Amino acid sequence: MITRSLHHPNLVKLIGMRISTYVLRSALLHLVYELIPTSGTFSESDIEKVTDNFYASRVLREGGFGLVYSGVLGDGTKVVVKILN
Repeated sequence: MITRSLHHPNLVKLIGMRISTYVLRSALLHLVYELIPTSGTFSESDIEKVTDNFYASRVLREGGFGLVYSGVLGDGTKVVVKILN
């Protein structure tokens, strides 16, 4: 369930609704967690830390739906993070 406010300065249009990029990121993380429960849950600050605040040098590629970033968790696990457009 998404409970964040829909009145955020960085709004995007999606299926006729105005949804913040933060809500989209949260929804993506939730979806990944539901599909792969062993992946764990990560806060937005965890993701920002792993991607160096979405720094350009961390971009692996741009897919059809958004950028894909590389990162390393505190335990040394290599991860990729996809941010949907």
